[in-house]
Amino acid sequence: MATRNGREQALVDTTTNSAGTLLEWAGHSRATLAIVFTDIVGSTALGVGLGDTAMGEVRRAHFARSATLIGQNAGREIKTIGDSVMVVFHSVGPAFDYAYALHLDPGHSALQKSGIRAGIHIGSVEVTATDIFGTEVSFAARITHEIAGAEIWLSSQALSDLRLQRAAHHLTLRWLDHPDIPLKGFADTHTLWSLTSSGDAGRGLAEIAAGREGRVPPPQSAVISNMPAGLVPRHFLGRGEALGDIGTALQRYHGRAAIVAALHGLRGVGKTVLAAAYAEFHQGDYHAVWWLRAQTDAGLRADLVALGIRLGWVSADQREELALSAVIDRLHREGEGILLIYDNAIDAAALKPYLPEGGAAHVLVTSNSPVWRGVAEAVEIRVWPKEVGADYLIVRTGRDAERAAALVLSEALGGLPLAHEQAGAYCERLGISLDEYHRRFQAQPAHVLDASRDAPAEYHDRRTVAKTFALAIEEAAKLHPAAEPLIVYAAMLAPEPIPLFLFGEAREKFGEPFASELVDDGLDEAVAALRNFALVDREATVDERDSTISTDTIRLHRLIREVAASRRETRARDTALRELVEAVLATYPEEVQDDPRGWPRARLLDAIGLGLVANPVASSGGAAVSISSLLARLARYRLASLAAYSQARPIIERALAIREKQLGPGHPDTAESLYGLPILLNNQGDGASARPLFERALAIREKQLGPDHPDTARSIRSLALLLAPGNKARARAMLSRALAIFQRRLGPRHPDTLAVRKQLASIR
Repeated sequence: MATRNGREQALVDTTTNSAGTLLEWAGHSRATLAIVFTDIVGSTALGVGLGDTAMGEVRRAHFARSATLIGQNAGREIKTIGDSVMVVFHSVGPAFDYAYALHLDPGHSALQKSGIRAGIHIGSVEVTATDIFGTEVSFAARITHEIAGAEIWLSSQALSDLRLQRAAHHLTLRWLDHPDIPLKGFADTHTLWSLTSSGDAGRGLAEIAAGREGRVPPPQSAVISNMPAGLVPRHFLGRGEALGDIGTALQRYHGRAAIVAALHGLRGVGKTVLAAAYAEFHQGDYHAVWWLRAQTDAGLRADLVALGIRLGWVSADQREELALSAVIDRLHREGEGILLIYDNAIDAAALKPYLPEGGAAHVLVTSNSPVWRGVAEAVEIRVWPKEVGADYLIVRTGRDAERAAALVLSEALGGLPLAHEQAGAYCERLGISLDEYHRRFQAQPAHVLDASRDAPAEYHDRRTVAKTFALAIEEAAKLHPAAEPLIVYAAMLAPEPIPLFLFGEAREKFGEPFASELVDDGLDEAVAALRNFALVDREATVDERDSTISTDTIRLHRLIREVAASRRETRARDTALRELVEAVLATYPEEVQDDPRGWPRARLLDAIGLGLVANPVASSGGAAVSISSLLARLARYRLASLAAYSQARPIIERALAIREKQLGPGHPDTAESLYGLPILLNNQGDGASARPLFERALAIREKQLGPDHPDTARSIRSLALLLAPGNKARARAMLSRALAIFQRRLGPRHPDTLAVRKQLASIR
């Protein structure tokens, strides 16, 4: 750690730390900050050449220059490590200005040749009174380690934020991308960006760093563009990596194929915004940027012809079919320097006739459909992490003190950007807190998600989250009639991977016409229709204990669940819940306690089953008996596979109570629960409480099933094992009787026969 004299430290204190502690400056213990690491290039060799005394003077001058620039840009120095300085700022703009000014004037003439390197990143960090912590800090430090010379490198997120801030100055910054950089300690590779500071761009930035309003001369010919205004929001967060992915794809496919990337994901996730942001950031790289309405043939054809007219390729009075053909042909031959954005495409098949076949045009597609690999590199745009969502809610509402509530709300909204914008607008309009919005959302999710006054004007005619997903469900239903009921049934289940065998194997448990629509490949087609509108994800879920076992499942985003579940009136919803109980019961392994081969399936159905038995509607009326049977299997799974006795006991007791009420105290199913409960009690060491229950279960089975029934033999065996420590003779006699029953009814090689024979031999 470098040391400082008193005068030097006083300079740092007065210029960079005048706003109290770092925590007071940041405003919250969790904050999104721009992090900068700067370092002297070749400091070791420089020190050898200058000597310790002279190098000390160089270092002090450099630290003083850094402190001055930190103060000018309202940053905070965190620490110095050797010749490196770690600094934070509230946004990327001043962080870049600090780094660039230090790059131009590092504080001492001896550093002009060696220079300063700087790495810049922005992310959510933990803040204390004197330091910051977190993965984003490590990420920023690793960026600096990748820099060989006197350069400034930015993460993709930092670059996207900088470009938005600098766009207001009409500056064209030139950047070189470094794709697929492996950073130590991070699993994935990353795209980093370095500033090319020569030429006009460099002079413009130098003027800004010096505090003057620099302007880069505009390009000699203006960009031809029909980009809709207002698509990129004022607060554009959390998409730096995605922008980097697009840039990497453009470089990878340059010159070999016209189409580069298809951005797909949930409705409301920001695909259109991201495409518009990419076009805005890179418009200096193209002589034409053209927006195409790809959701309909009519709009797409009109927009392509309009491009041809603007470029002078076709005349305004030319017939559309001939003009369209000419434009696509010219794009194939003369597409260099043209960026085409096909927004809201239905699918690859519908779009393919309107794509240039090869050539040098750059093409971006936005779509809900994930099926693009035949014609493009598919780039999935994911929801925000809750930290980014919280940052957005705070910036959107100005409620800096509500970070904890923002994190909770962002998680509840599933990271969907459209839902965050709608929530922020709602809070701002009504003047309520984020916590209060969350309370209202929990109470009436469908109502809050359909607050039309708070939907952004630029998003599909002010379409709310609820209307967005409702429309998608209706469109999916046009592709396959089972799509709508399938997603409604799925939305009523626990938010877990839902195995498709639940609908395939148990289809007869559902009402018509849905059951018949699942025959043959109907289920797969219904899932495909939902996937086409990004309503479900289909994936192979691998068993947590045996990686050789995988099951086809679907997942729903939590807001889609809320919208889909609200599509049924109360009576129809109640019926659907009871049908789901029957379906889970039909597919849940019946002999789960005795056959471990059923445990992987039980693991998949466990949370789903627990959710259904906890639902008071599903447990009422005629479904009560089925609920008791499902409870019994859930309990047996816990006893056999998990040995979770404390979890199993209330489940068994509830099943017993339902059966005694619905079936009567002498019913065989009641005896089954009476049989399971004492097993649990005995395993917990409470044999005294277990014995009367075993005896009662045995009496019921002997009366209702007969003295020679295998279930009667199982009760005899369990009671015998309980009595064995105190009465071996009686226990042996009872086990001998059970063995005789098993041999007659099940055969000599049945697991029950072998087990009781072994138990009999162990009692001497």
